[in-house]
Amino acid sequence: MALIGASQSIAAPLGLGLAAAGANVVDVPATLAARARLLTTGGGRKTDATDAASVARVALHHHRLNPVQPEDQSTILRLLTEHRDDLTHERTRILNRLHGLLRDLVPGGAPTGLSADKAATALRGVRPANATDACRRDIARHLLAALRRIDAQLKNCETELSQAVTATGSSLTELPGVGVIMAAKILGYVGDVVRFPNADHFASYTGAAPTDASSGPRKRHRLNTGGNRQLNSALHIIAVVQAHHTHLGRAYYQRILGEGKTPAEARRALKRRLANIIYRRILKIRNNDFSATFLADRGAISGPPTPPDPATTAPGSSKRQGQEVIPGRATERARPTPSQTRFERREARVLMADMRRAKIELTVMPSAGDIVTACLDAIPISLNDVTTLVEQGCPGGLELTQMRQCRLAKNLFTAVLGHLDDVRDTRLAAHLRDWIDTKPRLG
Repeated sequence: MALIGASQSIAAPLGLGLAAAGANVVDVPATLAARARLLTTGGGRKTDATDAASVARVALHHHRLNPVQPEDQSTILRLLTEHRDDLTHERTRILNRLHGLLRDLVPGGAPTGLSADKAATALRGVRPANATDACRRDIARHLLAALRRIDAQLKNCETELSQAVTATGSSLTELPGVGVIMAAKILGYVGDVVRFPNADHFASYTGAAPTDASSGPRKRHRLNTGGNRQLNSALHIIAVVQAHHTHLGRAYYQRILGEGKTPAEARRALKRRLANIIYRRILKIRNNDFSATFLADRGAISGPPTPPDPATTAPGSSKRQGQEVIPGRATERARPTPSQTRFERREARVLMADMRRAKIELTVMPSAGDIVTACLDAIPISLNDVTTLVEQGCPGGLELTQMRQCRLAKNLFTAVLGHLDDVRDTRLAAHLRDWIDTKPRLG
């Protein structure tokens, strides 16, 4: 089922209700539906029938539409963040009005950096000389009471935000410049991070990646003024903090300046690097949750968890520090190993649909053998069938169902290649190697 704005419009209750009931609902952006309507006859006129047909065409031909998910912890974080922003704006408006009244009541004007305590102190010394000043004083008292109420609500909201961020288990607050409020805003507006195929798509969504404006042999890029401006603002604040108050961030910022870039361009480059780091941080936690629920759904969890490698968990180890710092020449280890990156991203994309169906919480982490077993069991075709299909000319010249089976088999065993060396069961490892040998035949 396809709906326009199934998560952020008047159709949101219907879309969320269907998703909670187990229906497959995709969110069709209104801009895509409008473009599809222009390709039909009728001059692009908008009617219920043409809208429904346009949405159906987009849903059938566009394979990267976001599925509508039931509301989760990210929705709570976004709601609390938006509520805090509203309270902050209201507090600023009250302070401006209160400052204007005190300017007329207090000789010499109101103090700068006005707060509830400063305003109360100033009001206690006010002696109205006429009815007009008495009216100003009464209004100022009402505004002061409203300001104290807003301050109390902000304090409660920040406490709820802290608890909600802790419940996610996110490590974003370990990054310099990322506090509880900033982490809540990022997690709330990002939502389900696996909807982004890679870090480049995530950076484009946040507006941190420049837009290509090349023409012929001339290569040039422009500032991206689109994307999610809330996330872009969060990245900007983090970049400013790291460029001036952290060693690694400032070293990278100074290196870009040394290449002849302006301060604004260096800050944008730092934002782009930060987008990669934040994406990997969120995806790492999401992949762990997906792997655990996927295996729990199939009952594949057995035995104690695999002990961690001391070389990767030692405080001075640089093996996992590629995901902790700003990539660049100033770091000893700039990136994670290719096998880790490939597994973390492919597993999230390939197994996403099956993992979302599971609702079981785990008390132990799955071993490498558990992950390999679950993925190989999910392959809808056997090795003998693959050999038969290859003799028929796989994947070319086959039916659509057979082609999809070949592709799914390839994706599933490719997703667990990073665990081959960790599998202790010799028969299971040999079975996985047999599948690896068939990879060139699957196309």
